[in-house]
Order: sequence, then structure tokens, then C-alpha cells
Amino acid sequence: MFDHGVSIYPMGPCGGKNYKLEVKSDGKNTSKFLSGEYKWYDSKGRLSSIHILENGEYISCKEFYKTGEVEQHFDYTKQCNGQQYGWVVYGYDKKGNLKFDSWMCKDKEGHWPKTRG
Repeated sequence: MFDHGVSIYPMGPCGGKNYKLEVKSDGKNTSKFLSGEYKWYDSKGRLSSIHILENGEYISCKEFYKTGEVEQHFDYTKQCNGQQYGWVVYGYDKKGNLKFDSWMCKDKEGHWPKTRG
């Protein structure tokens, strides 16, 4: 993920092998920065994630279970108190119930937390 041209955190499987990006354009966007909704599909044609950008800046990202339900929602409009970068991530079960919400902020040494995996 980039913010103001700075690589600040890796973004999931998007762009990985067998993923493709569908870009919808209204024909009026002449900016060199991405703006709009960008959908990623896996090799079986299932929606993997939707990224919303405005003038090259992330607004949000939703990742989906293979069955189509929202698995995670990243909200980049909410930043950590006093930090330039950061966001909130919401995790859902397959029934749409909120499992967790978590702030993604750098620690005291300026490092990102280790990701689940």
C-alpha cells in the first residue's frame, strides 16, 4: 500500500499470481493517479477485493471470502492518533457479524506490527 508515494504496508494477495484487476473509468479521469473503484478477481473469477482510491490515496479496501461475503474492511480515513499513517481494519465472519476491529499503528520504535498468518 502506498500513501503519498511512500510504500507503507503490504496489501494482501492483490496483484499476486492468477489475480487480475478490472478498472472502471468514466472517461473523464485524466489524472495520472488512480481514482475510483478497483476490483480484483482470483483465478476462478471470484471477487477477491475492492479497493477505493481518490487521486492515488487509499480510501478503503474490502477483502472477500471465496463465498462472496466481506471478510475484512480496511478504512484508511481513520488514522492513529498523532501518526501520519495508520488505519482501522474490521474483520467479519461469513454471516456478516463483526469478529474484531483493530487499529493498525506503528509501535514506539516505528515498526508495523507483525501480521497474522
